[in-house]
Amino acid sequence: MRRIHPVFNVVKFLHAPPDPIPGRISDPPPPPGLVLDSRLFRNRLEHLVKWKGYGYEENSW
Repeated sequence: MRRIHPVFNVVKFLHAPPDPIPGRISDPPPPPGLVLDSRLFRNRLEHLVKWKGYGYEENSW
């Protein structure tokens, strides 16, 4: 059985489709409310953030 060559021809790549709604401006991220906790994850410091105006379900690291 032959091995597959791990190089792709540039012609085979597809361009990303354009934005379906031109001129659309995305909403800015919500302001953080409180930092609830901190942890080391894969040797990086992460903070548990409570977002202002959102419930506890939306807390994120």
